[in-house]
Amino acid sequence: MWLHFTVRDARSISYYMGVVLVAEAFAMLVPFVFACFIYEWEAAARYLFWAGICAIIGTGLRMIRIYPEGLNRQQTTLLAALGWLVVALMGAFPLWFSGHFDSYFNAFFDCVAAFTTTNVSVMHDLDHLSYADNLWRFVMAFSGGIAVVTLSLTLGENELRGHRDTYFEESTEHILPRAFKALRAVIYIIVATIVLFGILQTCALLAQGFYPPHAVFHGFMLAVSASTTSGISPMENGIAYYHSWPLAFLIMIATIFGGINVRLRLRALQGNLRPLAHDTATHTAIFWWLLLLVVFIASLILSSQVNKLPALFTTGMFEFFSAATTSGFSIINVHYNPQVIPSGGLLVLSVATAIGASSGSTTGGIQLERLSIVARSAINTMRQAISPDSAHQVITIKHMGRRVVSDRLIQTSMLVFILYISMYTIGALIGVIYGYDAVSALSQSITMASNAGLSTSIDLMTAPDLLKFIYILEMWLGRLGLIAVLGIFAKLIFTVSAGINRRFLQRSHNR
Repeated sequence: MWLHFTVRDARSISYYMGVVLVAEAFAMLVPFVFACFIYEWEAAARYLFWAGICAIIGTGLRMIRIYPEGLNRQQTTLLAALGWLVVALMGAFPLWFSGHFDSYFNAFFDCVAAFTTTNVSVMHDLDHLSYADNLWRFVMAFSGGIAVVTLSLTLGENELRGHRDTYFEESTEHILPRAFKALRAVIYIIVATIVLFGILQTCALLAQGFYPPHAVFHGFMLAVSASTTSGISPMENGIAYYHSWPLAFLIMIATIFGGINVRLRLRALQGNLRPLAHDTATHTAIFWWLLLLVVFIASLILSSQVNKLPALFTTGMFEFFSAATTSGFSIINVHYNPQVIPSGGLLVLSVATAIGASSGSTTGGIQLERLSIVARSAINTMRQAISPDSAHQVITIKHMGRRVVSDRLIQTSMLVFILYISMYTIGALIGVIYGYDAVSALSQSITMASNAGLSTSIDLMTAPDLLKFIYILEMWLGRLGLIAVLGIFAKLIFTVSAGINRRFLQRSHNR
């Protein structure tokens, strides 16, 4: 039996949507203040105006009276699902009026990509974008990264802790106190990472000969992008613009660090590396990434562009870990990426991107813990087939201690695995329908659904709007978690259908 949403649910979600919009209004003040500081008055006016619009709408929604205050799991999931779209809809307006987009829809596409930490853009002439507008892209990525990890800690990690792992059942548990506690920890960890790598990358750019203010801006913006594994760059050519191997190395380390579970990162920052060394995701990453890296390097050897040892070590390693952490950075000029990396190498990168890194981080994809659980479950099934009936096999994983994997968690991990593969396939088939080759269509679909955005031979600037809309859905669903979102929207459908049936029955009874 599916439970229905009530008017109380709608009022609570509307109230907290107002909180989200007010928070976005404060976020828009960051590029406003920066624009005033560097005398970009036109951009400052845009961000002040739309910050005011967000504040007005948000304040109006916050006038809705709710009882009791707080959100349960279902309400939180629905708020996250709708909130991601609402903040992107509002955040697109100042970018649209910058004159760097053909339409509002393209600006909305870019904002969805930014808030979901996906490195993809359909912006014109990024190199001449104002500093305030450029900063807004990184503020959106920073906000989206914090939201992703906070939701993962308050909802998603209950899977690994043996608690409820679906959102189909009614729950009266209010999660706001735990969410605020997680939010403070996430902000502390991500900001500490940004400061550390921002200083190091600024020094690398200064050594490269950058003008000091530009070095600080680019260094810290790239630190934000790497720490949230969003892959956004201030320049159109991405990392290739800087021609700096020290900078690329620092970005690679930052993205790998960003792909680690935030709880394990906190322990590492405190000097305790034991939980990280013994974690199941770490062991799976060593085996899985090493296997794919060997295959990827082998495919690059056949390339006429990247076949020498220094290039294999630098370019190959950077491109692979960028894909494996779903950050989407590329040290190769975006216009030559498909020609440099052969189709076999592109396929390997797509497989690495499809899985992603650890849960509880800003990376997307299926994630290493689920891959490990599915693989161990398959091995355990084969082992039980040749074992006596009295034998009982137990699957365990290590995450902040040893934990027994329940049958429900195995089923959930398998379902998520199947749903992601289905989403990758559907997106690829739609790309093929529009005339793109199968490898490019599959790679693009995977990078969208796993929130990586690596460049392929598909030019999104000229892609049809319907294909962009499909990619928006993939970015959105891939970021939120398929089981939760599909369950919540199935419940919405049942709520609407029940209301229609109730009205139909009432009219029939009156007649």
